[in-house]
Amino acid sequence: MDRILTSIDGWLGRIDKLFLLLAGLLLIAMLAGNAANIASRNLFGVAILFVFPWTIVFFVWGSFLCFFVIYRRRRDIAVEFLVDRLPPRLRRATQLIAKLVTLGVTGVLIWQAPGVLALQVGPISELVDIERYLLSIPLFISSFLIFTDTLVDILRGSPERT
Repeated sequence: MDRILTSIDGWLGRIDKLFLLLAGLLLIAMLAGNAANIASRNLFGVAILFVFPWTIVFFVWGSFLCFFVIYRRRRDIAVEFLVDRLPPRLRRATQLIAKLVTLGVTGVLIWQAPGVLALQVGPISELVDIERYLLSIPLFISSFLIFTDTLVDILRGSPERT
């Protein structure tokens, strides 16, 4: 069982790095597009109309991809200042409860994904001719990865997440 968990954890680590790279590339694309738009407005008096809606799409995708990265790297908001003051047994119980809540929240997101995706029909806008449901896919992928990471933590008995 430990070999399987170690393998899953290794894959989660690689996905973490990939998501961080993708979010960085999306940020670079947003910055480049907006810089070009500002330059075009100042130099030619003409806006590049598709920059703003694509910036929103890239921002949403980058944010959702980074949900997993932030959680995996333990950069999320935690209540350690309270939990660290508890007796060891109560601390472990609190940490397990926090992990179970994380499983519950991400589990509900995953469970609701098909219904949410089915409701998101039509293009995002006239300038971004992709289906609206594509905005949510990174959220559901990150939710699944956070669920998996939390489950691996629980099965390994890792107490550090609060």
